[in-house]
Amino acid sequence: MDLQEKDGMVHAGAFELAGGYGRKSTSRILNGVLEFMQKQGCEIVDMQLSPSGMGDSLMCCTVLVLYK
Repeated sequence: MDLQEKDGMVHAGAFELAGGYGRKSTSRILNGVLEFMQKQGCEIVDMQLSPSGMGDSLMCCTVLVLYK
């Protein structure tokens, strides 16, 4: 995901988690991405997941992050 220059506007970034990560691993990955973005000076406005699959493992999960 390419981060936009800080300009006070809200921007969207999307990425995909694929490959059957469990809930714990997915949380670690998401926290890592959000932490990286915040260290780059981004303010996280919202994050949404669009999961597919069943049970404790996700087959694929698209992540949308809104940030300033």
